[in-house]
Amino acid sequence: MGGGNAAILNVRHILDQLDWFRDELLAQEPFLARIPDVQLSTPPLPDVPSLLERYQHLLDRESEYLATLGVTGEPFASDRIGDLVRVIAHLRAELLKALPSEGDPAWSAPDIPGHASLARWAFDITLADGDALRQVAERLHESALHLRHRGRSHGA
Repeated sequence: MGGGNAAILNVRHILDQLDWFRDELLAQEPFLARIPDVQLSTPPLPDVPSLLERYQHLLDRESEYLATLGVTGEPFASDRIGDLVRVIAHLRAELLKALPSEGDPAWSAPDIPGHASLARWAFDITLADGDALRQVAERLHESALHLRHRGRSHGA
């Protein structure tokens, strides 16, 4: 396989990973709907963001990614977690639409300031996605502990 094909394969993996983030967010929505509003909006510790703040940060981040590609949208504000999740997923879909097709030479061009290429910028987003999902998972785990029925032992 030539170098060009390897680059195309890598871009396909990056695009798939960017899309997976959207799917992962939407999969969290039913669980998030079960968490009481006070638990969503209250930070667990003074210096630790609440779940709602974490999702708001994800929304801001997606807007910044789109702005980097020259795509602007309407500002969105909501304190409803389901709305935030759906808008973040929508913005990620818009990001995927704004990216060039996988065989486009633009992927190797240094068009994004501070990044070696568009492919490197997109790959860095996938790394940030992983970190963001880990942080959300930690908070969701803490929330799940609070949603368990009182008086039940483990394995019951």
